Amino acid sequence: MTEPASGLASLAAKLAPSAVGAVIALRFNTRDISAPARAFAVVCSLAIGHYVGGGVVDYLALLLGRPPPEMMANCAHMGAAVFGLSLIASVTAEIPKAIAALRRKFLGDSQ
Repeated sequence: MTEPASGLASLAAKLAPSAVGAVIALRFNTRDISAPARAFAVVCSLAIGHYVGGGVVDYLALLLGRPPPEMMANCAHMGAAVFGLSLIASVTAEIPKAIAALRRKFLGDSQ
């Protein structure tokens, strides 16, 4: 596969599998979170897909010896992004409950 000429096209080509994974996960997300929290989850999912997916590719050496090596790497990025959005959405939904529990424990608030 030839590399894109411009820097922006190169960045888009690197993030495309993670973006597809984030969009797929966003479609099937069942958590009730606000629009800013959803946007935050998508951005974090892109980052998780890019970095964790890249780590999986390096660790498992997915770019070596397989017939379509880019496809295996893209699947790793997409899978990491799908599970990353689920993780971030779950954590984001639980943060207010954790803050309320800490407030009750240490400050004695009833809220």
